[in-house]
Amino acid sequence: MTVPPTNYNIELWRSVIGVDFGFNDETAFSVIGWERNNPKAYVLETFGVTGEQATKTGLGMVSYIGNILNGLKDKYKPVKIVGDPAGASKILMDEFLFKHKIFMESAVKKDKAHYIEIMNDALVNQHLTFHPTQTRELQREVSKLVWNEERTREREGMKCDHFDATLYAYREALAYTEKIPLRQELKTPDQIGKEMMEQQIIRDTERMASKRGDDFFNDLNDFLD
Repeated sequence: MTVPPTNYNIELWRSVIGVDFGFNDETAFSVIGWERNNPKAYVLETFGVTGEQATKTGLGMVSYIGNILNGLKDKYKPVKIVGDPAGASKILMDEFLFKHKIFMESAVKKDKAHYIEIMNDALVNQHLTFHPTQTRELQREVSKLVWNEERTREREGMKCDHFDATLYAYREALAYTEKIPLRQELKTPDQIGKEMMEQQIIRDTERMASKRGDDFFNDLNDFLD
């Protein structure tokens, strides 16, 4: 497994934060980051909080989550925050915006199975990497996740809060990372000269083959005449 850099530099990196809300169970947060001009992405961290934790702080769940998101904003300076507010999107989005100054977009949930396959492919090819110590719950969920019979979503009762938050973030990150070209290695003058020579040889060879073809048909026409 490729280990992501330990220092997140907000000047050189970009990120997206995904949130899977669960007011009756766990609300999960996932942060995906990538270096500018490099399409390789990392799940930098995932974690979850519960209503019980919010109660211990003396805050309501919405304010508790708002404070967490503001902390993540300060740390990562994300280009986007997306969340699934469990059927109350407009109300919650407005609350986070006006009370906590957090602009959050509704996560896209359709075609989930297709995007899971895209994310799986990225993991296999190491275009996406989980941080080995900051995503342990996510790794547990992924290792135990089971499809329903129609393969449209996870089987009923499977815990997938961290996974869903990560999938929401990754779908948004794709819009940024997949359009960034891979870095090309700088070539030395000798390499450039060698390539130019090889291209010239190919052109000369093609020209000679063409001339020989013309001579052959001219000779054939003379013979037939």
